[in-house]
Amino acid sequence: DQRTRDVMASGLFPPQTGDFNEHAPERGAHLYHFAQSICSRQVRMLLDELNVPYTSHHLALPLYEHYEPEYVRINPRAVVPALVIHGCVFTDSANILQYVDDHYGNWNALLLHESEAVKRQCARVDSMPWKRITFGQYPPEEKVKPTFMRQWSLALNKPGERQQKLHELLQKHGSDPELRTVYAAAIGTADIVDTRMVDMDSMRRAFSRTKQFLERLETELLSGPFVTGGWLCSKKFTRADVMWACALHRLEEVGVLQLHLDSMLLCRAYYERLCARPSFKSAITKWDSPCAMGALITRVACTRVAKCRLL
Repeated sequence: DQRTRDVMASGLFPPQTGDFNEHAPERGAHLYHFAQSICSRQVRMLLDELNVPYTSHHLALPLYEHYEPEYVRINPRAVVPALVIHGCVFTDSANILQYVDDHYGNWNALLLHESEAVKRQCARVDSMPWKRITFGQYPPEEKVKPTFMRQWSLALNKPGERQQKLHELLQKHGSDPELRTVYAAAIGTADIVDTRMVDMDSMRRAFSRTKQFLERLETELLSGPFVTGGWLCSKKFTRADVMWACALHRLEEVGVLQLHLDSMLLCRAYYERLCARPSFKSAITKWDSPCAMGALITRVACTRVAKCRLL
């Protein structure tokens, strides 16, 4: 979420905006991503919406493949997604989405007030407390029913295991100044995020903030082009709609959206239209299919069993 991004960008690792990288693929578009990462979903959906072909590099976050040296040398932030265009690297999902929209989308076709509305909506979604909502310990008064994705996310979120992996990598590659800096920074960032996810006051603020965002979305759908057959900010489908598609889907899959939809009929109708979009199906539904999830779960389980046997 935004605080994690601020930590990463505050000094050592600002977002890359098309910097040439000798370690990155030299030809074509390449997307480094993870199936259930909300930021990866946003980029996949916009690329698919605009029919931009790319080579997929799926990094299994539960196996910490985003910390491997091969990827860290491309993206020292050690997070997904990262987009490579002919050897030039773009990191930070907001930065990537802006680049893709500028170069492949219909950004110039929007009216000024529409483009400003898109920017506001994207910033709003980006500022939501995603990691707390996905991985945090829910306050007991929030009657959230358990979901498969919620249980899967909690099972994979093992701060101690992640820290152990980072320390192993730091020890193994400590002689490399670039890698040493990356792993040391990642260890510190993980500590910050984990502390907030177990603090009940912080979690209550996250739930309150999420509800406020949904209430505001309901109001803006009522007063905007959606009620006359358009979308959130324009008659045209924009990246703001991509952002909200991924946001609402994340809230649904962890059981939070269901707390509010009965009283937010426009949000419900909006989400149903978003789910019917072909780009939603290719960028999200396909990656969340039982077959895809089964393959990922099997791979993670087998890798962990093999590691235990080695120990």
